Order: sequence, then C-alpha cells, then structure tokens
Amino acid sequence: MSHFVFGVVEGVRSPGRQKIGDVVEVLWGQAFQQAVVIEMLEQYGKPTSEEMSFSLGLEGEDNADSLVSPYQVDRDRVIENLIHALAWLDRERLGRGAELWITEGYDDTLQETHGSCHELQERVRGLLLETLDVPSLRLLLNAQPPQSL
Repeated sequence: MSHFVFGVVEGVRSPGRQKIGDVVEVLWGQAFQQAVVIEMLEQYGKPTSEEMSFSLGLEGEDNADSLVSPYQVDRDRVIENLIHALAWLDRERLGRGAELWITEGYDDTLQETHGSCHELQERVRGLLLETLDVPSLRLLLNAQPPQSL
C-alpha cells in the first residue's frame, strides 16, 4: 500500500507544481490526482475558499513512498524528510494555519496533534523513534487543541 503526505494550507495559490529543493515536488490543488488523497480531503479536511490543498512526493511519483515508506527509506531519512516538510509548510503558511497528513493508503484513524513547527518536529521524531512503522498522523501547525467543556 502506498504512503501519502498531503494537507491544507490557508491562502489561495494557483494549482500546479512547485519544487522544494532538488527532488521533492508539491502538487497544488487540482494538480494532484491521487484518489485516496482526494477522498480523504473530501471526507475530513476539504479546503475552504481561503485554503489550498497540496500533496508532496518525489518528482514524477504519484505517492510519497520515496519520502516516508519504511519499506523504501530508513527511519532516520523518514524523520529528516518529515522535519523538512514541516519546516517548508511553516514557511508556506505565512502566519496562518496549516495541516499535514501522513497516511498509508486510506486511513481515518489519524493520530491528531497540534503545535508549533518545532513542537511537531519533536513529536514526529519521538513517534518514529518509538516504532518501526510510520503512524498515520494529522499534524495541525500552530493550531490550538480543542477546549474541553
């Protein structure tokens, strides 16, 4: 089963492709066609008119296996890739909220966590050092946790 790294960021951009570094590619809006990603966003995180969805992967690939699959990339590299993805998203969000999802196939049992870029990077590092697998995550950048009544 394929791994996916995708999300939503506030601020409208033109659909299309953007390179991050030498090999990572961002597909904005309708530029990505992964049915699993589209279905999950429709069900759990559909962007508003002030937001844009995106998907990350290596140039020319339609998933993120080369970034986060423990079957293709060693754990230290997965951690490094996710830390870089969060740093990129932190710069891209321009002071507004953003979400980054990491899944293996379709998964609606995402572990959700909130925090600053640095806090989320440390949580991701800790989670991945605890397990040999990549957990399904929904990382909410600079979002506050829901208040309990």
